[in-house]
Amino acid sequence: MNKNILIIVYKFPPMGGIGTRRWVKFSKYLASNYNIHVLTSYYPYEDKVNWGHDIKHENIIVHKFKTYYPYWLLKKSRFQMVGKLQRIINFLLHKTIFYIDSAQYDAKPILTKAKKLISEYSIKNVIASGHPVSINYIATYLKIDMPYINLIQDYRDNWNDLNVYQYGSKNGLSFFKQKEKLAYQEFFTVYYSDVVINVSQDLTKALANKHKSINEKFMTITNGYDVDDFDDIEVDNSAFNLIYTGSLFNGRIEAIELLLDSIIDLNDEFINNNLKIVVYTNFDLNNLDIKYTHLLNEVITFKPFVSPSEIIEAISKVRYCLSINSKFASYAFGTKIFDYMALNKKILHISNGGYLFDLLESKEQFVSRYDLEEMKDILLTIKNDYLNQTNSHSLEYKGFSMDALTSQLKKCFV
Repeated sequence: MNKNILIIVYKFPPMGGIGTRRWVKFSKYLASNYNIHVLTSYYPYEDKVNWGHDIKHENIIVHKFKTYYPYWLLKKSRFQMVGKLQRIINFLLHKTIFYIDSAQYDAKPILTKAKKLISEYSIKNVIASGHPVSINYIATYLKIDMPYINLIQDYRDNWNDLNVYQYGSKNGLSFFKQKEKLAYQEFFTVYYSDVVINVSQDLTKALANKHKSINEKFMTITNGYDVDDFDDIEVDNSAFNLIYTGSLFNGRIEAIELLLDSIIDLNDEFINNNLKIVVYTNFDLNNLDIKYTHLLNEVITFKPFVSPSEIIEAISKVRYCLSINSKFASYAFGTKIFDYMALNKKILHISNGGYLFDLLESKEQFVSRYDLEEMKDILLTIKNDYLNQTNSHSLEYKGFSMDALTSQLKKCFV
């Protein structure tokens, strides 16, 4: 087997954000057996929160292509006015010129560079990972021109199922020709690829149901936890605290509101006086309903994002961890859940069902749909769990370790 692998991703360190983590971790674990060539977009900054330390390996070589999307719009500014301007420009660009995504015009730089790498290093296994989905579509032309490669597509989302790619919906596509193009791109990508990976079983089932004649191509490889991230971490489950780390966009703020509404409605003396909810996020508190003001810094505290190592340290010191899937995305499998698993924490998951909901329920974790009465019952159950100091028995999550997941990935190689 050829020991050179090409991974095409749009985002990679020094760019930060949780979207870069998946292929950083796979690259790290593959590097002990393979030479990893990563082709990613040029990004002249170094974000504060990134996983660059994981790719400091002689077998991981990063190559860059020049994206046509203004890269300064991809960086989160620390200045409020600049950030607001970035959001406005991003919105306008994605509604007009870049109506698919930020990589839709990057075919020439990606394919030119990728073909050169494939030829120079005799690469057989090529992995393309969205989001943006244009990366998946563009990479498919490598298979057309170089049919001997083994093309593995990694879907982070089923792109035509996303709300922004729906035609006829308020926040979706404006023209039917745009929808036709996206539907064709998805079929073209799936048809010509050798393997299509999804990050959750729900997404795999949805895609296989859509493409029934070729559903043998689809498989699930979730995100996972890296045991190296938890060296020398001391776990403390004594505090009646609940932690959440991540974005609250795309409707996830509704789960926080449900939680706070339940606390207000219950008006339980012990919960009011003892439960502390800490949320690490980039959510603008000006958008929080005024009715929750009296709970701020008393029951719930919002903090800015910190480094991955600091987050893990914070998670280690609480008893309960919060996981959220928005109402319309019950299929999601957020990456922070794996840190919770690795530290064997008790998890409160809010979602309207889905594979993760069922998995955590089977592990006797705390799960609630977007229902006030159900959420109130779960809060009381958590209170009793804490008062009774129920032991956090060791749960079996080894299948979600990066080592196990990398073994799954290797089975896709030729």
